[in-house]
Amino acid sequence: EEYALESFELDVCDYLLKPFRFDRFLKAVNKAFALQQLKQPTATSFPPVSHSENITQLFVKVDKKLIQLSVEELYFLESYGNYVKIWVGEVCYLTARTLSSFVDQLPATQFFRVHKSYLLHRKYIDYVEGNQVFMKNGQAVLIGKNYRQAFKRFLLA
Repeated sequence: EEYALESFELDVCDYLLKPFRFDRFLKAVNKAFALQQLKQPTATSFPPVSHSENITQLFVKVDKKLIQLSVEELYFLESYGNYVKIWVGEVCYLTARTLSSFVDQLPATQFFRVHKSYLLHRKYIDYVEGNQVFMKNGQAVLIGKNYRQAFKRFLLA
């Protein structure tokens, strides 16, 4: 009862109290799965999103609001669990999306995924040292081992 109000604000679909029976757990999982299926766009409802070199604005849901961000002003995006932190200068916005959804939407000539958790804008890279990229807003970002060679090619292109 003490968490009910907070759970409504977080769009929780169910709540289990320990100890719980397996059939109650299964009911909660099925409910969550059904809700997730409803949230997924179908192939007929939306056209597929692909890299667009002409995209200039991006709408993202932040704190129950849809805000518009300029693609040119995005420094980098950071995966944060089931969320993504979008860094615009020193300001950080938190949105409930995956990093992969942004990779598919942002221009590949300007943005590069340097780690499974980071997507950078070329324009705001200050310098690269070792296995880190230092951004113009003072943030340091790790370069993943599997991304190093492709990132070097991206920088030199």
